[in-house]
Amino acid sequence: MNRIKKLNLKGHLLTAISYLIPIVCGAGFLIAIGMGFGGTSQGTLVQGEFSIWDALATMGGAALGLLPVVIATGISYSIAGKPGIAPGFIIGLTANAIGAGFIGGILGGFLSGYLAVAIIKHLKVPNWARGLMPTLIVPFLYPFLSLRSRHKT
Repeated sequence: MNRIKKLNLKGHLLTAISYLIPIVCGAGFLIAIGMGFGGTSQGTLVQGEFSIWDALATMGGAALGLLPVVIATGISYSIAGKPGIAPGFIIGLTANAIGAGFIGGILGGFLSGYLAVAIIKHLKVPNWARGLMPTLIVPFLYPFLSLRSRHKT
């Protein structure tokens, strides 16, 4: 039980939710304003003739569709700091693409955050390359290592 508490899963999730709340509120307001003035959500693409209200409703719907990306990025950032942003974003987009939804974003955020921490702790690089870890090395290696860990089972 102490090991689970040490992981601070709840804390990381709550941090990510604090990043999520402005997105939900802003997207909800866009949808409400757009539909309140007679607009309709156009799906993922606004084509042909449309009003500003259609565009607002569509933008709000598109923003709500990014919730798995935001939650995964927030969790990964909470765990790994700056090096966790790109892996969290990648796994969030993947969760969206495969239809894993919000829960997939949450699980992927934890996976990407802890994997980014593992890369930082266990990958030895020369002193001159340490500054490249959060911006180049971790985001570059993350997709390869996550695929490798999935295929080991």
